[in-house]
Amino acid sequence: DLTFRGKVDLDFSGSSIENFSGTTRISLAELAKNGSPLPFDSLIITSSGAGKNRKLIVESNEFKAEVAGDYNVKDLPDAFAYLLNKYYPSFVKAPVKISPTLDINFDIRTFYVDEYLHLIDSSLSGFNNSHFSGSLNLAKNELGFTASVPQFKYKQYNFDEVKLTANGDIDKLLVTGEAKNIHINDSLSVPKAVFKI
Repeated sequence: DLTFRGKVDLDFSGSSIENFSGTTRISLAELAKNGSPLPFDSLIITSSGAGKNRKLIVESNEFKAEVAGDYNVKDLPDAFAYLLNKYYPSFVKAPVKISPTLDINFDIRTFYVDEYLHLIDSSLSGFNNSHFSGSLNLAKNELGFTASVPQFKYKQYNFDEVKLTANGDIDKLLVTGEAKNIHINDSLSVPKAVFKI
């Protein structure tokens, strides 16, 4: 049960979300889940450019995300699923339709997002002060991704200082990374873990 209240200031033009250009600001905002307030005060969405030079910036007290390149806004949520489906079709469902010309660079920085992760999965926490960046080109079937996460926890497993790099094309996906410590339970942990998939 989510409730929202705030002030919205719109200054944009466009006939649909695909050619939206301008800025939307949400301020004096209050967001609550089941009556409990979440740390949310403001949100600014800025869209500019056209064609291959589009740029979308979404910024709040909790995170900042930038996407630049040639894209349709409605395709962004399915873009990574499209390519990951080629590597792991039994785990990742392919989207129904997506633009084959999508070519983007992205950069995401989190500040305090711990409480928001519970909206996705109650067993997931952390990811504060993390950095994610990369690129995706569907015409060339190329994926690049880097992540730096100080700490996150899934169920009873705790991961500290995780660094991850992924590079893929139509034939393969190479994922390498490391974690300073993986805490499994009170008596078992894996220090300085390095992995390559």
